[in-house]
Amino acid sequence: MMPRKTLVSLTSLILLALAGTWGIAFAMKKRTENKIMEYKQVLELEPWAVGRFVIDIPKGADVSYSQGYRGAGADIEVFPCARDQADKLVKDRVEELQGTRHLEGGTLLERYVESQTLPNTWILYRWRDRSDKGVIYVDAYHWQATPSGPRRSFQESAYLFKFDRGIEPVDSEIQEAQAGLEDLFRRVRIRDNRDIPSEPGFCMDNSMIPGLPPDGLHSEGAAITFAVPGHPDIFVRFDTTEVSERTAAGEKLLARVKRVNSDPMFSKLTSKELRARERAVGDYKGQEYLEMIQEDGLWDLQFQWEFSGFGDRWDYPAMTLELTNSRAEGSRAPLSMTEEEALALWDAMVDSIRIRPTPRTPPIRKDGASEPAPPIPFGITLPAPDAPAKPRSALGTRLGTGEVCPQTGIWECAHNENLGGSKRAFREGQIFQEAVLDTPRSWFGRLLGRPAEIVVATAWTLVSDPDEEGTTGDPQPRSTPRPEQGS
Repeated sequence: MMPRKTLVSLTSLILLALAGTWGIAFAMKKRTENKIMEYKQVLELEPWAVGRFVIDIPKGADVSYSQGYRGAGADIEVFPCARDQADKLVKDRVEELQGTRHLEGGTLLERYVESQTLPNTWILYRWRDRSDKGVIYVDAYHWQATPSGPRRSFQESAYLFKFDRGIEPVDSEIQEAQAGLEDLFRRVRIRDNRDIPSEPGFCMDNSMIPGLPPDGLHSEGAAITFAVPGHPDIFVRFDTTEVSERTAAGEKLLARVKRVNSDPMFSKLTSKELRARERAVGDYKGQEYLEMIQEDGLWDLQFQWEFSGFGDRWDYPAMTLELTNSRAEGSRAPLSMTEEEALALWDAMVDSIRIRPTPRTPPIRKDGASEPAPPIPFGITLPAPDAPAKPRSALGTRLGTGEVCPQTGIWECAHNENLGGSKRAFREGQIFQEAVLDTPRSWFGRLLGRPAEIVVATAWTLVSDPDEEGTTGDPQPRSTPRPEQGS
């Protein structure tokens, strides 16, 4: 049996060793935190508008946008273009489509329209390929010069916008699609990318679509990607996308990471987990996972923050921020950024994410506390109590997609099969949305990749109002109450 004195001595040595290890770990942690703070103090950042949000990014970054908006397509293109260049681009596209024969007769170009009501606007109705006539695709172009006046400066003198969407190949749908696209083109306005608008709207590359989206099945998304100035191997992407309730309820970031890391293939890699935690940014309760992975002696960065969003809420979309690195094939160059530098930049960008402030937008809470969502989405204000009463719209009032709702109430869709419901609550001032229809697909249609859903312009008819017997005084749009969500 070990003598008591010897046992006490060994215990003391173990405790001293543990204290020393803890002390070293604590000192290293403090050193890292101090270096992060030092790097943060010298960072030069500038605000950047992405969709309806703002994020601070390194000053001077060369930013690339991608964006989509309901009615304008999932891949909106905006690029600087002189008027004669726009003419040539459209002409070349027309000739390309006319030069390809369709197997059922005619060419891939079904119809070409130069707008009679909106100058510098061209609309092409085309088939996707030589064997498909289930859905007609619309390529719409609009050229717009930059506005002039005091305190306005733009890098380019004019821009060309390209919207695209799919519709049913019938005349009524074609006419409604043209009216909807022309309305969007009338609303879109050019802005400098470094301009943060004070009015509500959806910010895209060098442009924005003013106003608030309709609730429910509206869909919009925007993303930016850039290399960090001075660090050409470090890339950042910020994405904000309105999602459905099903998508919002999907597997969260940390659960996905745990599942992927359990794969035996990843156990062979050397990795350093920096963070794996819940991280709220204001009222947006997301998750964060940061790690460094070593392969063939070289370290790589994998940083990600993710907020899953709330279904069909433009003010609570899904958001993702990623920071990664890339090397040219065969390159053995180490990371150009230290761990502490990467963490400093990362924390500054994550903490800066916020909904774009406008005169109608209430401030986002910074304490991350959970509270009921406002009964009216951000950006909508009700008339003052002493405001004069407006004339009421008669039951049976009928308006189309893209028009402004004149009165809060229940409106019925002309397409009873609308996946968003045949009747919807709209508030005064909202924009009437399109209908989403299910498209029957044969096995051959699925093989060809025909879409399962199409978006069509429609009409909405007022069938009840808040004062009508049997209705509530405050009709709520679908999914307005915010569900409890820990991420």
